[in-house]
Amino acid sequence: MIAPSGIHCSTHDQPPADTPVDGQRGLVTLDGTPLHSDPAEEISLNRLHFL
Repeated sequence: MIAPSGIHCSTHDQPPADTPVDGQRGLVTLDGTPLHSDPAEEISLNRLHFL
């Protein structure tokens, strides 16, 4: 999120988290902790546009 110049944004108080993505294994980590999400059972048609 980018705040317009001169506007305070609390998300800018912290450095960005390290979020590497391993394309070979499909593994995403957040500051070294693996993230997991169950597969979607259904996807609405407007979301399919982004795939």
